[in-house]
Amino acid sequence: MKAVPWYMGILLSLCNSQELQTTAGLKQWLVSHEFASEQHDTGLDDADRIAELRDAIRTWVGSGASSRPAPQVVEAVNRAGRRTLLRFSISEDGHGELLAESPSPADEAVGAILAALREALQNGTWLRLKICRDPGCGRMFLDRSRNRSGVWCDMAVCGNRAKARTFRERRRAVGSSPGGP
Repeated sequence: MKAVPWYMGILLSLCNSQELQTTAGLKQWLVSHEFASEQHDTGLDDADRIAELRDAIRTWVGSGASSRPAPQVVEAVNRAGRRTLLRFSISEDGHGELLAESPSPADEAVGAILAALREALQNGTWLRLKICRDPGCGRMFLDRSRNRSGVWCDMAVCGNRAKARTFRERRRAVGSSPGGP
């Protein structure tokens, strides 16, 4: 399977992380993505801010990535952007990068998340982000199907569960109908 681009990887990781509401969970996420070391401290304000950004992005994707974002989504993303000073830097090999101006690991993470969001919106891959339809899952995933018709994060797990559930419901309906077997 083709590798996920860096910007989609960070958006998927962010949106599928449940532990971001706690300072310990946020620190673990920041360390795993190399925004912080074990020595950095994170505050509840950082956890709340990044969780709010995550929830806004999930809300937008859940309502259909091609749709206009709800006003509360726009405000949450813009609020995150206002609190994080970004600068543009270009390397000798010609690659550009948005970097956070703050020494705070949370600000660096927000800067990277906003840069990833911008990249995904600009190149159209944003339209391939979806939320799994399996009620027990709800993970955000990158739809790699040719016609963008994917509805489950993993066909072997969530898709199979949904098909089995539909099959059982059909069997029950047939078994309980008058004249049924």
